[in-house]
Amino acid sequence: MHNGGESGGAQGGGAQDIGRLLLRALGYGVAGWLSGALLGFGLGFLTVTIHQSCDTTPDEDTCANGIAMIAFAMATVGMIVAAGMTLIRGMLRLAHIRRTGRDLPFG
Repeated sequence: MHNGGESGGAQGGGAQDIGRLLLRALGYGVAGWLSGALLGFGLGFLTVTIHQSCDTTPDEDTCANGIAMIAFAMATVGMIVAAGMTLIRGMLRLAHIRRTGRDLPFG
């Protein structure tokens, strides 16, 4: 018998389950932020290396700032995508547990 104060079990969706889901989304968000920043830095550095106008003196600062801006933008996108996908998947999983009483086989 499920007690309303407890969480987890066959019902799913309790406060403890939602807390774990939020922590998991935070962890994946940080991982997405770091990998997005690394990818953005590499993309920005590649762009500066290939772009011919970055070799001239007046545009060097602009090109260097572009690396940081691309890295920050990619980090933000990576964080939003990773955390969002984790939240959506987790909420669907908790809804399935609540509806059927069983976890997904690949859960």
